[in-house]
Amino acid sequence: MNDDYCDCPDGSDEPGTSACSHLPHKSLAIRGFYCKNEKHTPAFLPLGRVNDGICDYEICCDGSDEWAGVGGVKCENKCGEIGKAAGKLAAEREKLKSEGLKKKGELLDKAKTMRIELEDDVKTTQVKIEALGEKVKRLEAQLEETEETERLKMVKQPKEGSKLGVLVSLARERMQELKNSLEKVRGDRDSARSKLGKAEGILKALKEGYNPNFNDEGVKSAVRAWEEYLAQEEEHPENKAEERDLDSLLGEDEIDWEGFTEVDDVAEGTPLPSPSISCYAHLLIH
Repeated sequence: MNDDYCDCPDGSDEPGTSACSHLPHKSLAIRGFYCKNEKHTPAFLPLGRVNDGICDYEICCDGSDEWAGVGGVKCENKCGEIGKAAGKLAAEREKLKSEGLKKKGELLDKAKTMRIELEDDVKTTQVKIEALGEKVKRLEAQLEETEETERLKMVKQPKEGSKLGVLVSLARERMQELKNSLEKVRGDRDSARSKLGKAEGILKALKEGYNPNFNDEGVKSAVRAWEEYLAQEEEHPENKAEERDLDSLLGEDEIDWEGFTEVDDVAEGTPLPSPSISCYAHLLIH
């Protein structure tokens, strides 16, 4: 045994030499040369590397693979030094793994919170769109009613400077203001719909790109998109002055119509102004 001559077909008689290294690996009864490697991790060295005059410290840190001293080679035991370095490396690796798992958990929690906030924002935007849509319908109906009233009027050329002349001029101006306000509301509605589409796209990307592995690029992408979305949201503050103008257009009728019913200001057979014109003559009171 270990006489540097391969007697057995499975190489079991030469566990400490390379004599049976020519046999197919699947035919060997042993995994290779066993290195005990005290103070480090035991390992098996391929038989072909036993007593080859080379110290294989990466596998046999105790130098036992060169026990015959071929070519005068003597491999000292370095398991203490190598084992200490390996232990330090393993500790650092375990520390990084622990920190990575902790960071991964934080990112997953943050992603869940962002997803909830994003879903709430989508719902809020949908409510805003519905409210703007109803407002547009009311304004469109009011505009249609006003235009129909104006078409049915048969007012002849009023006297210059008469009350009716002032009312007609003011009604035309307020008609234009109403159209402008309606156009602005439509623009706000379209902008809200566009933002809703972006928010839904971000949410979809977050769901489809989600990956539980650490350093998830899908989560990172969703984070950046969410921050850009919030920044864009701040660039469009609510214009309270425009809201007050719309409230004024839709306010209560405050016109004293009795002052415009004098016969000498209106041609015979001309119908009196309808109360629906009050939203256009509102400036007369102010």
